[in-house]
Amino acid sequence: MLNNFRVSSVGATKIFLLLTSTDRNPLADFASLESISNMLESKDIILNVIGKYRKFRGEVIGQNFRGNVFYRKKPETGSGAAPLPGGEYVSLMKATKGSVFGLPFLGSENKDKFGALQQASASAWREQIKRDQYICKECFCARGDAGQGKTICKKNSLHNKC
Repeated sequence: MLNNFRVSSVGATKIFLLLTSTDRNPLADFASLESISNMLESKDIILNVIGKYRKFRGEVIGQNFRGNVFYRKKPETGSGAAPLPGGEYVSLMKATKGSVFGLPFLGSENKDKFGALQQASASAWREQIKRDQYICKECFCARGDAGQGKTICKKNSLHNKC
């Protein structure tokens, strides 16, 4: 039942969006950052964060995992590179090759600010979907919780593309 096969695009890209006004407190949480990162990777999840980061105000809306900046005036493309904000959620975002955006833009009554966030996040997520569908994955059949068969696909680090 465990036959491995390679595919270039099976299943949906899993993009998670975390909305938060505070960063994770490692002392209060039981799971380690490494175990959470491993779990996200094993489930093939791309984490995106919309949070309260001081860096993302004014003209800077957000950044992708490479540090490319999304600006209010040009939200559709990440341009230039800058250091990412700190914090455990940003570390998880980098590990899963996601993006991070400023929370003040999400709740803004200013249509230009909110619209810029919509454009920038949609651009980032389109790029994530395209990248995920291009990556070679190893897939296998496994028994589900109720005994049914299900396909599990994981990124194959030995192949850059199929």
